[in-house]
Amino acid sequence: MEKIDIVVLWVDDKDLEWRQLRDVYTNTVSSEITERLYRDYGTFQYWFRMIEKNAPWVNQIYLITHGHLPPWLKQDHPKLKIINHRDYIPEMYLPTFNSNVIELNLHRIDSLSENFILFNDDTFVIKPIAPSDYFQGQLPKLSAVYNTIVPFESFSRVIYNNVEVLNRHFKTKAALKKSWWKFFNIAYGKDMLRNICLLPWGLTGYVNYHLPSPLKKSTLTRLWELEYDVLHETSQHHVRDNRTDINHWLLNYWQIETNQFMPAPTWFGQYMTVNEIHALERAFKNNKTAVVCVNDSQDTDEKNFQDLLKLFEEYFPEKSSFEQ
Repeated sequence: MEKIDIVVLWVDDKDLEWRQLRDVYTNTVSSEITERLYRDYGTFQYWFRMIEKNAPWVNQIYLITHGHLPPWLKQDHPKLKIINHRDYIPEMYLPTFNSNVIELNLHRIDSLSENFILFNDDTFVIKPIAPSDYFQGQLPKLSAVYNTIVPFESFSRVIYNNVEVLNRHFKTKAALKKSWWKFFNIAYGKDMLRNICLLPWGLTGYVNYHLPSPLKKSTLTRLWELEYDVLHETSQHHVRDNRTDINHWLLNYWQIETNQFMPAPTWFGQYMTVNEIHALERAFKNNKTAVVCVNDSQDTDEKNFQDLLKLFEEYFPEKSSFEQ
C-alpha cells in the first residue's frame, strides 16, 4: 500500500500580528470575509488525539500554518512536518489568508506523498478508520452523487466555478457510461436517487460532503497544467473571493470524471455545526459515523464551544504524543 499522509490547515486567529496583516488585505481586496472563517475553537489538541488513536497508520502529518503554532505542540515529533506557507507557495501569492490558495498549491510540497487526505481543523476522526476507507489501491474513494447548484449564498459561486472548469473537459458523462455501477451504488443509499433524477442532464456538479478528502498530488499537478489561468487567478486572491475562486473539490470532481475513483459510502461521515452538539453526541454513539465536520456558523452560541470541549474531553481525555 502506498504511503498516505494527512494535511491539516490551522490558523491562530488571536495572533495580533497576523490579524493586522490580514486586515491590510481585507481592506484592499474585494471579498466576502467573516471572523468565523478563521476562528479557532480551542479543539486542535483533540484533533491530534483522535488521529493518533483512530488512524495510527498515517505516514506523516503535514501541519500547514502562517507561522504560528499551538504552545502545547511537540514540534519535533517524528511524524509531524510543520510547513509554513512560504515553504511551498510561490512568493507572488503571499501573504495569503485564503484557504483555497493554501490547498491548491499543496502539490508543491516535495516530500508530501502522492496520496494524502486533506483535513481542516474542524474535521475529526471520532472512530477507528483504515487506509482503505480513503484509498482502494491507488484510487481515492469518493461519493459520485450528482447535484444541482442552488445559489443560496455567495459561496455557491465557487461550486459553479468548479463545474464550469469541469464542463470544459467532460461533457458526455463518459465515466458513468463506462462504470455505471460506481454511480448507481448502494453505498450512496437514498442519495443514489439524485443520480437517477439528474441522469438526463450534463454535468451539473456533485454533492460536496464537507469532510476529509482523499487527494492525489498528480491530479493537482495536472490541473495546473490544463487550467493554469484559473488556478493562478484564485492563487492571486489574498483572501477568499467567491466570485472567481475555485477550490479543492474540483480535484474530487476530476477524479470521478476520469473514472479514477472507487465508491465511498455516504454514511461514513457527517456534517454539523457547533450549534448541533446533540448531533455530535449521537454520532459518537452510533455504529456508522467515523468522521465529522463540526463547522462554525455566524450565530454560534459561545456556550456551545464550551460544550464541544467538554464532549471531546469526555471521549479523548488522554494527551497524545504530539502534546508536550
